[in-house]
Amino acid sequence: MATRNYLIGIELYRAVASPPRSSQNDQAASDAFLGQLLESRQIQNHEIMSYKTPIGNTMLHVASLKGNHHVVRSILDRVRGSISEKNEKLETALHMAARNGCMQVVEALLGRSENDTSLSRALNLRQNTAAHEALINGHHATVKKLVEYDPEISTFLNREKKSILYCCRAGN
Repeated sequence: MATRNYLIGIELYRAVASPPRSSQNDQAASDAFLGQLLESRQIQNHEIMSYKTPIGNTMLHVASLKGNHHVVRSILDRVRGSISEKNEKLETALHMAARNGCMQVVEALLGRSENDTSLSRALNLRQNTAAHEALINGHHATVKKLVEYDPEISTFLNREKKSILYCCRAGN
């Protein structure tokens, strides 16, 4: 049974980690593909999040990291409580999407958080919000989107005692 789960986990990882195919780059195709994979392997929707990488990334984390917004939306449609799950570095899928400037994934995650600011305010091990991660990596449009969603995060201090507002004013 453990070998079966391991093999299914690898197959699921490959499915969510692959970049969107240009010929099937729409929500319906991604949802159908994920649905077929789950059905063929007899995986229930709620089991998607039980498959994790060695550092605790869920399939939502992986799809967010890779910028696969269609798969992110499909997972969010299938598994309701998955949006705020953290990995071993205390990062949410929003941290990963923001760090890589994946605006469509950021928008999908914020859209599903239903005006709950706990996702945008979540801190990782470095005490960074997703907005800090976006700013550190030069994704200014992503920072703007996150601050528009939750203006208070602009004043949150990270481990270096720097806020988004401070970093922007200092030109960092």
